[in-house]
Amino acid sequence: MNIVDMAILLIIAYFIYTGFIKGFIMTLYGMASIVLSWILTKRFYPVVEQLILRNNKLVSLIVKITGYGDAILSGASTKMIVILISFVFTFLLSLLFLKAVAVTINKLMDYPVIRTFNRVGGGILGAIEGFAFLFLLFGLLSVVNGMLPLSYWTYIEKSQFAKLFLTNKDFIKLLLL
Repeated sequence: MNIVDMAILLIIAYFIYTGFIKGFIMTLYGMASIVLSWILTKRFYPVVEQLILRNNKLVSLIVKITGYGDAILSGASTKMIVILISFVFTFLLSLLFLKAVAVTINKLMDYPVIRTFNRVGGGILGAIEGFAFLFLLFGLLSVVNGMLPLSYWTYIEKSQFAKLFLTNKDFIKLLLL
């Protein structure tokens, strides 16, 4: 077992530990919040955009804040600014909503018997997250292998665990879908 193997084990142990401490719900939230917020944003930002565009005072305030002042903006540039603001606002609101849901569910899971399952589930999700992180890390390393000194690759090639992450390209394809 060389230094790369020890680093791999430490990374997996770290993810398992943080998953165990956070619990299943908060670990799942950490893994899925960005994706779910993106989906919610794509679905609901047009609604927020229309609400902003219907409020003339709000549009005037946005134009003033963006530095255009009294200049007359074309309808297209105003609409682009409103789309950007509505997209960012909807994304942040989605993150906040999902965080509130996750915290509420996590509080409900705080009973002694359920807490054990919450923590064990968090550890399992943490392990999955750790493996996904290592697959991505080794995927990046294989892309930049020409930039790394040969001595680094010697350690990686002699590693027992690195081979798993370097040879299994199907997992990387799954992550990129």
